Amino acid sequence: VYVDSELEQKVLRVSAILDGTDIDATKEKITEIKYQKYFQSLESPLIELQATYQTKEQLLSTVISRLLDFGYVSSDYYESVTKRENLSPTAFGKLAIPHGDVSHVNNSTLVIVQLKEPITWNNFPIELVCLFVATSNDLKKEKNSISHFYQQLADENFVEKLLGSKTREEIMYLLTLKNK
Repeated sequence: VYVDSELEQKVLRVSAILDGTDIDATKEKITEIKYQKYFQSLESPLIELQATYQTKEQLLSTVISRLLDFGYVSSDYYESVTKRENLSPTAFGKLAIPHGDVSHVNNSTLVIVQLKEPITWNNFPIELVCLFVATSNDLKKEKNSISHFYQQLADENFVEKLLGSKTREEIMYLLTLKNK
């Protein structure tokens, strides 16, 4: 089956007599292409490597101010993120995945902050913060891609790869791969 994409592998080999395995492989390849294209299409993800912040509040305030300056979010976004954090913390392991109300998002993007030293985030020593900023339209249209992104963040190996990345390009490469 020919796959029209920017992937190196343009052909997916399937049996002449399609069975469930071939159909699943084809569906997986289509999902992979959609995932890659979506993450490649995000406007200028904000990535900070070896960043230094003292507190969760300082990090969120600084990052969301940048999002506001670039027009990704409205002025109410910070309050929606802190309100969500107070409702239920979004930290686990070395990772925090804060997010706010989509009604305050103008354009989708991704913020990744790799910390030089861990900060305390609801009693967890956090080393990596991934703030996915998505419009309601993207949440509907790109549900599978966004869901896969969050599944990847649940994988400790993937988080370790993000933490070990030395450049913005390495992080973008990891994000646009559909790791299994």
